[in-house]
Amino acid sequence: MAEIYRAEHVGSLLRPPEVLQARTDQTQGRITLEQLREIEDKAILEALEMQRQTRIDLVTDGEYRRSWWAAAYVDAVEGIVDDPEAVYQPRWSGEHAELADATAEELGFGEQVVGAKLRQVRRLTAHETGFLKQHATGPFKITMPGATQRAAGWYKRGLTDRFYPTRGDLVQDLVAILQREVKALIEEGVTYIQLDSLRYVIQIADAKRRQVMIDAGEDIERELEENIAADNASLREARQAGVTVGLHMCRGNNRSA
Repeated sequence: MAEIYRAEHVGSLLRPPEVLQARTDQTQGRITLEQLREIEDKAILEALEMQRQTRIDLVTDGEYRRSWWAAAYVDAVEGIVDDPEAVYQPRWSGEHAELADATAEELGFGEQVVGAKLRQVRRLTAHETGFLKQHATGPFKITMPGATQRAAGWYKRGLTDRFYPTRGDLVQDLVAILQREVKALIEEGVTYIQLDSLRYVIQIADAKRRQVMIDAGEDIERELEENIAADNASLREARQAGVTVGLHMCRGNNRSA
C-alpha cells in the first residue's frame, strides 16, 4: 500500500547563489564537475535540514543537481541540440516578468530541439537518488519531466521529422526513457515518484495557447487523450509497485511571474 502524504512541496527549491555561480563556473571551465558536485552536496544538505526543521513529511534535494527542471533529459540523452534559428520569445506575465524572461533566455528555454535519434547515455536521476538515500532522514521523492511537454518544445519540422516522422513518435521514445527510469527507481527502493507534466495547463487549458493550437489545426481532445496515455504509460510500473505517484501540472512561477 502506498503511503499517504497530506502536504508536500513541489520538489524544486530556489537555487542558492553559490550553486548558480558554481554551475556557471563549471560550464565555463573554471571548476571541475567534482567541485560543482561538492558545492551541490553542501547546498542539498542545508535544504534537507531546512525541510526537517519545517517538519515536511516528504523531502527533495531541491533539484539542485539540475540547471532547470527538465535538465534531467538534456544531461542524460544525446540528440538534443541547439537550434541556431531560435529566437527567445517573452512568455511570462506578472510583476517580475522581465526578470523571469531574462532567466529563461539565459538557460536557453526554447533554443533546443531534437536534431538526431535520441540515445540515452546515462540514467536521468541516479546521481540524485544515491545522495538522498544516504542523507535523507525520511521518505524522499524524485521528480521527472513528462514526455509530452518536452516533445512539444523540442519537435521542429524540417529537422526533427528527419528522425521522428511525427511528434507522437518522439513522445514514445521519451516515454520509454521514463519507463526505464521508473523501473530503476523502484529497484532502488524509491517510494515516491513525481511526473512534471505541464502540457495540460500551459497549452491545452490556456485560452490563448489553446486557440493557437486550434488555429494550427490541432485536435485538442486528441491532444488531451494522448497526454493522459503518455503519462499513464510512463508511470505504469510505479502503479503496480505500490509507490506513491504525484502529478505536477505547473502554471509557471519563474521569479513569481
